[in-house]
Amino acid sequence: MIKSEMFNKAITKMVLKHGAKKADYWYKWIIDTNYGKLYITVHEPEKRQKLFSVFCRFLEPDKAKLHTSCNPYSGKWNFHITEMKECIQIFEYHLKFITGMTKIEKVLYEACKNALGFGSVKSLSRFVEPGVTLEKNLEESIKLIEEKYILK
Repeated sequence: MIKSEMFNKAITKMVLKHGAKKADYWYKWIIDTNYGKLYITVHEPEKRQKLFSVFCRFLEPDKAKLHTSCNPYSGKWNFHITEMKECIQIFEYHLKFITGMTKIEKVLYEACKNALGFGSVKSLSRFVEPGVTLEKNLEESIKLIEEKYILK
């Protein structure tokens, strides 16, 4: 199976797991999130660019812009990454956040975001490394917070 097929299959499986329904639009799926409805689609990566992309658009950008790095006017919230695994992992991390983390994940995330002064979900994505789970990232972030702010 070629990488683009693997990528599309992984994204399809992921969005369906989070409750996506077939969309009647340019986008393939629509999903209810904590911040309104979100359209999602993927396309074959261009051979020249080797860029893996997930295209998203919030229907209510006014709600979503407070919690994501979406375009505050159009609601567009796209992911373009050259490494397939990294794109899947980062998109899954964000999808999990907007569709509902566990209570402890939300508390830890908000603690990390507030203590480190992050302004958006996108700014935390730089801490998501391939092969590292969300829980591991949050544990490392909490440790960093404790070292920087609490254990002085």
